[in-house]
Amino acid sequence: MKQRYGSRAPRIAGLVLIVLCMQVLVLSWAPVAWAMKASVGADGLATGAYSNRDYAGICEWSRQQMAGDAGQEMQTVEFIDHLLQAELEQLVEQYGIVATGEEEYAIDYSEDVIPAERLTGLLGADICDYDGDGQPELMTLRLDTSSTGSNQSDGTRCVISAYDWNADSAQVELVDELTFDMYMTNAWANSASHFARGESDQGVALYAEYYYELNSRGFGTLRIEYDGALNLTGGVECDEFYAWFSCYEAVSDEALQNLLSPQLALDGGGWEQRANYNWEEQTAEPAPEYLDDYSNCYRELMAQLNLEEPNPRSQWIDPDRPALDKYDPEQADGYQQEYDELMWYNRELVMRHTDERCLAIDGTLTALCGVSKCALDSYNLALECYDAGEWLSSFR
Repeated sequence: MKQRYGSRAPRIAGLVLIVLCMQVLVLSWAPVAWAMKASVGADGLATGAYSNRDYAGICEWSRQQMAGDAGQEMQTVEFIDHLLQAELEQLVEQYGIVATGEEEYAIDYSEDVIPAERLTGLLGADICDYDGDGQPELMTLRLDTSSTGSNQSDGTRCVISAYDWNADSAQVELVDELTFDMYMTNAWANSASHFARGESDQGVALYAEYYYELNSRGFGTLRIEYDGALNLTGGVECDEFYAWFSCYEAVSDEALQNLLSPQLALDGGGWEQRANYNWEEQTAEPAPEYLDDYSNCYRELMAQLNLEEPNPRSQWIDPDRPALDKYDPEQADGYQQEYDELMWYNRELVMRHTDERCLAIDGTLTALCGVSKCALDSYNLALECYDAGEWLSSFR
């Protein structure tokens, strides 16, 4: 018996030594294994192998295990990026996607010519560090169109949503939303909404442009920033008619709910008037000083948004706008040519993307997505939906 017990002692010591060595290997392997898990997780996202909750758990575990490591911040950012993509996939399943491309519709003034479902769903998305905290956020641009038929559309609601990583709950959450409405389905007006991202020394901002022309023309640009919530931090809107023009500055989030309201002579509502000129009872054309003051007002307010628009969407202060003379039966062909040029100009004006029309005074400007419609002639209109980003391309 003594000999038997004596023979087990070195075996036990050997086993203890092996266990200790394995623990050392596991601890030293943890960062490498985590990185491999990250690589597998990225592939798993595409195949559906890991859920949003899986990624959240892994990200939280890695934060605890590798706190203070220089590489941890980059790995955490990569994982949050994957989490945001997983959230986007769920949103695609929930809301659907707006198809991109250009198509034509026959004009019918008695009803909405564009089906409501055509402009319902996610139009674009962007993953970027909008608040400068070193970790990306997900911004989605969604359209929601309801219609009761017979040209009684409630309009198209543009929904701007911010999704961010919540470390306390270890998941991606909807943080905030802003909305505004545009009439996009009827045949009455040229209209558009365009979105872009601006990056400069001042930070990252989301720009929303809009345009609407029926009897009068209204157009504007809004700057939206994220700091844990979405905030309207600047904006300009112009209203133009045959005998007046005016310029307004957005001063609060309330302006989003009152777009184009100044055209109805409504002051306030998040807007403050900066210029207003009316020459209806004076002359046939605006005085040169009116044009200069109006142009300067608009360009100064755009500069406050860190933007420059060399050729404004204005019918009064764009130097490249084609002229249309009065109709002369003896010059019918010339008049038709001028009319066609003006129609093409208006089409380009409505459908031109933000980065094609504007320049960033400081930094860069990147087009994200947009929707526009414009009359081609008296019988047809064109609708364009585009997504210049990459995040929804795999779902289309």
